[in-house]
Amino acid sequence: MKRMVICIVFAALMLGTLPVRAQSAPTFAPVECPMPIPAGARVTCGEIRVPENRSKPNGRMIRLPFAVLHSQHPHPQPDPVVFISSGGPGGSSLDALAFYVHSAHLQERDFIFVEQRGNKYADPALECPEVQMAAFANFSAVDAREIEIAREVDAARACRDRLLAQGIDLTAYNSAESAADLEDLRVLLGYEQWNLVGASYAARLVLTTMRLYPDGIRSVVLDSVYAPEVNAYEQHVPTLARALETLFANCAADVECGTAYPALEAHFYAVIERMNAAPLVVNVRHPVTDESVTLRLTGDDLILGVFNALYQRNTIRFLPFIIEELYRGNVSVIEPVAQEGFKNIFSRAQGMYYSAECREEYPFNDPAAQTEIARSYPALANFMPSISEPAICEMWGAGVADASESQAVTSDIPALVLAGEYDPVTSPAFTQAAAANLANSYFYQLPYFGHAVQDQSNCANQLAASFIQSPAQDPDATCLQTLSRLDFVTTSKDILPTRWVYWANREILQGGNPLLAAVLALGVLGLVIQVVMFALKFKSMRSWRAILPALTALLTLVSLFWFYRVIITADVTLLGFGLPASARGLVGLWGAVGAFALASLTAQFTRPKDSNMSKK
Repeated sequence: MKRMVICIVFAALMLGTLPVRAQSAPTFAPVECPMPIPAGARVTCGEIRVPENRSKPNGRMIRLPFAVLHSQHPHPQPDPVVFISSGGPGGSSLDALAFYVHSAHLQERDFIFVEQRGNKYADPALECPEVQMAAFANFSAVDAREIEIAREVDAARACRDRLLAQGIDLTAYNSAESAADLEDLRVLLGYEQWNLVGASYAARLVLTTMRLYPDGIRSVVLDSVYAPEVNAYEQHVPTLARALETLFANCAADVECGTAYPALEAHFYAVIERMNAAPLVVNVRHPVTDESVTLRLTGDDLILGVFNALYQRNTIRFLPFIIEELYRGNVSVIEPVAQEGFKNIFSRAQGMYYSAECREEYPFNDPAAQTEIARSYPALANFMPSISEPAICEMWGAGVADASESQAVTSDIPALVLAGEYDPVTSPAFTQAAAANLANSYFYQLPYFGHAVQDQSNCANQLAASFIQSPAQDPDATCLQTLSRLDFVTTSKDILPTRWVYWANREILQGGNPLLAAVLALGVLGLVIQVVMFALKFKSMRSWRAILPALTALLTLVSLFWFYRVIITADVTLLGFGLPASARGLVGLWGAVGAFALASLTAQFTRPKDSNMSKK
């Protein structure tokens, strides 16, 4: 029924039959979807027009797109699921739609994805490529901390001035206004109630909406809560330290990881000290320009990299291996980490991030307390996800949020609250405390996962779907009993470290070096021709010297096919660091190919002279 209502309203808008609203009244219209639509998904996109600043009723209007991923059910429930985003501020929700096309929610409900104001597909989008380029530039030099901060502050000032010149009100991009956007959309679409889902900062936005507009919410799913009552800046270092302690303890408790890396914690801090004294030089391709860039990474940079890796289950399992390889002097393992990690610098609308963060979080933190708390963790004391953020907040001009936005939200709205064991940014303890303020909440901590567990775990999504189906009773949590343990990667059982696999993928398969790819293709073609010629002439061959080149070519082709089978079935992340341990036989085969090739060359140079030539 709801789907029919949406379609009728869309059609009416297209025909111009809806009444004209005042400029300051929210409206919406159908639009082409701004993001790619996965094959087979049924999606309807629209765009809501809302006041930029609701305290200025005659001010400008802004546009926020949304997408309805339609249910598989012919008569879906009247209360859809609404996905806010998996983080931010500044993270796009529409880009996440492809991940949820097979969501269990779709069995009974439509799934609506709402792009928050200021984000990637909104108009305006508060993007700051200047800041992101400056942040990346800081990794290519080893400057004093003050110089690096000044570089990013100057870039942020340029972005701020550009946005202000466009007439953008930086005080209007925050959780309170975004919550009002959600309420306007709910009313415009005619839903009596709906179910809100958000992770990290988006969980904070959901809490804000619960506080301001509770009547329109049937239930909520809060994942890795960025709790407003927690002074996040003061807790950055202890929260990361807790996640690292979890990593070290779990590796030690795992027989294979503990045996392979018995001094993991000590080696980690030794690597940090070593890299701070002598930064590692790493060559990567710039995520935007694709130019080759030389980075100089310090120990503090490594801490930031490990912090980011702790977000995802699949990167957590590689951390002991990476730390130990760095300790042993294998610095090549840092290149794939850096190449993939630095892409994230450019993944969010940085201006939106500053507008919300500098208004709602920064003013409520005590820099002196932050410094004092960090002193308890000397090796991590310099850690900040963004070292320039406090200085940028001082000049950004986002204003200061009402004190109520830094207080815990209490509510009796049914809530499912999820946390990840390794979360390095929103501690599971703080997420659990936020759940305790919600009278009808269910809290689950998922082992073996990091931040925003719904992005990584089918079990988390099954929990959410079960809860939303019946918010008044315990969700079906049986899947928690079947979660596979985190399989830490070790050189003894999982991987043969080698840089050339990553190099070959970058230079050949990804088109980094077209000439090399063409030469390789010609070489393979030559091997095929040689094997075919061998097969055609086999019966007439009498000399083993004539057979050797063809055998070499045949073994080479077999090894290439074997290698292809290995890489298409292997963990993509693992291939950044080497070959699966199961490929040890392939290494032996390559040794045989080399031996045959050497024997073939030797035979060619030592063959007897032609008898007719000797007579002359």
